[in-house]
Amino acid sequence: MAGGSTVATGDVYNTTGSLVIASGGSFSADDEIKGTVSGAKAIVVEFNSSTNTIYYNQNASTGY
Repeated sequence: MAGGSTVATGDVYNTTGSLVIASGGSFSADDEIKGTVSGAKAIVVEFNSSTNTIYYNQNASTGY
């Protein structure tokens, strides 16, 4: 590797979905979230309270 040993940072390889909420809320890793209209479910990976961003994963168990 020319110029250093860093291959990539976490931001570059973040493959989770994300959703920005209007305000408030508190979410923890492994919480299940569900769309009120679609019924789609997802599992919270991380919640950034500074940006009100929920990072989540969906799979066959959550119904994509």
